[in-house]
Amino acid sequence: MKKLPPPNNKPTKKSNGSSALVTEDYFKRFEHLVWIYDSQVEAYEELRSAKGSHAIRILRDCSLSPMSDEERGDSLQRLWPDEEDIFLPSRVFYVQRLGLLVGSFPSASPHSPRIYTQMLVSRIAVKEPSCMVVESACNELVDSYKYSNAPNIADLMSLIDKHEKLWEKRLEIDDEIQSGRARKRAEGRLAYEEEQEQKRVKWAIADLEKIKSEMKLKSKDRSMLAEAKIIKGLADVHISDLRESGIDELDEECISELRSNARVLKEKDRDQDPDYKAILAFLEPFKLWPRAHDELAQAIYKEAIPASVVDAVAKGIPPDARGGIRQRIAGYKDQDFARFREITFKALHAEQDRQEGKAPREEQPRQNNWTLAKRIRF
Repeated sequence: MKKLPPPNNKPTKKSNGSSALVTEDYFKRFEHLVWIYDSQVEAYEELRSAKGSHAIRILRDCSLSPMSDEERGDSLQRLWPDEEDIFLPSRVFYVQRLGLLVGSFPSASPHSPRIYTQMLVSRIAVKEPSCMVVESACNELVDSYKYSNAPNIADLMSLIDKHEKLWEKRLEIDDEIQSGRARKRAEGRLAYEEEQEQKRVKWAIADLEKIKSEMKLKSKDRSMLAEAKIIKGLADVHISDLRESGIDELDEECISELRSNARVLKEKDRDQDPDYKAILAFLEPFKLWPRAHDELAQAIYKEAIPASVVDAVAKGIPPDARGGIRQRIAGYKDQDFARFREITFKALHAEQDRQEGKAPREEQPRQNNWTLAKRIRF
């Protein structure tokens, strides 16, 4: 397996680090460094799925920024000051560390202790693991091996392979962080998240402005007018907070509830409107399929066509053209319904233009159009 090159600032044999670090417990120092490297791996992988600029900003500033040995409080090189290259240690290190491993089992009595120890050292030395890999593998074997006799060499060899991969990943990500590439990547993700959050705030403000505009009711009912005033007031508060604090004040659940209340109130106001009642009365004789009926009624209402126009068109429809027009197949936007809708709007627009004294916007429907409508089969 390809090994990463040792850092340029590795200590020499004579260097033993600061006295404060040397006096600390060796195993405690090693576990602390493993925790630091694992935290870096976790933060680097979390960057892919992190959502929100706040979370990414914390990762960038706390976990993905270059960190010196003084800031970490220790370094891997200081753990083994007598080794010139901790990525390719000497045989003396293997002998000392594996001897400590064998001695940690209370009843380790292989058939030939000398041959067992020599074979153990030789097999490990062939793989040339780093100091970190040997230390991690030995620690896991001591923690997980439940018997008092000496463990099989194969058990340690499999752990060496496992920790080779773990340390390769830890050191690669550490190199990404120390070189500044991880921070640069985090800044790119941060810029994208901030842009998306600005869009969400902009869309939320536009949605709230639309809710406010829809609260201009035609009804004179006091309770409905009071409810509309409350909805407009809440929308104003949300807009003010969003413009002042941005994404931190975006409460999509609250805005969704406000939108739902506004829609219910708007539908209630529409149902009480005489113009909408005239539209329902106009469409009722045709006995359309419910979904088609509601879709067409709302489309006509959005055109703001007054009740006088709808009543005039209704009176002009031949009696034999009414009734029996019902959608009988799935999907109410099929070709036949589109033709009936077109006939209806032509008649309404023509009558509206006539009453307002405007030039016709298009050719007025012929009388036989309604006769044609009665033969449409949905």
